[in-house]
Amino acid sequence: MAAAVVVAATALVLSACGPTYTYLTSTKSQSYLAVPHSWKVFNQNSIMSSTGSSGTGSFAYLAFFDDNSRPSLKDSLAATSKPWGVLRIRDLTGSEQSSYSFDSLGNELIQLDQMTQSGQAQVVGNTTVLTHGNYRGIRQEIAIAVGGKTLLADEEGYVNSGTTEAWALLVGCSASCFNQNHAEINRLVQSWTVGKS
Repeated sequence: MAAAVVVAATALVLSACGPTYTYLTSTKSQSYLAVPHSWKVFNQNSIMSSTGSSGTGSFAYLAFFDDNSRPSLKDSLAATSKPWGVLRIRDLTGSEQSSYSFDSLGNELIQLDQMTQSGQAQVVGNTTVLTHGNYRGIRQEIAIAVGGKTLLADEEGYVNSGTTEAWALLVGCSASCFNQNHAEINRLVQSWTVGKS
């Protein structure tokens, strides 16, 4: 009887806590990401409609997520005081497939090469090369000058062995925010699974 009471009380406490994460999944593209439940998630339809776009183009998956108390798509690529992130999966065109590289992955969500050449951005530290089954990719931290502030972001991307699809994730905010929330941002990025585990 006492054991039953303990089990019931534990279940009640756990249910009162609510969910910890929102899981962004694309079973077709085999992508799974755990975003803190308190963050606002904008799905592909809401993103496309807010930009006045119709259809999904070549995006197999698109989501934006924001920890701001007043979440907005305008926070993307901004040096905000709270973290935000973008996850995009897209099909590569025939012309891209023959020349796609690790540098191309770095340019998936931002024009990193162009911004680096102009002095607006730089890779902080070393770029880590990732391999997971038939997928290869990179992970790196980048710093971008935005409106007199510094945006720090954790960037990760993958391409499949057939070079037909690209996966890209970018999570960032202002330099002070990034350093303060580094553990949570790292946990979010490390939760991302591409391909069968």
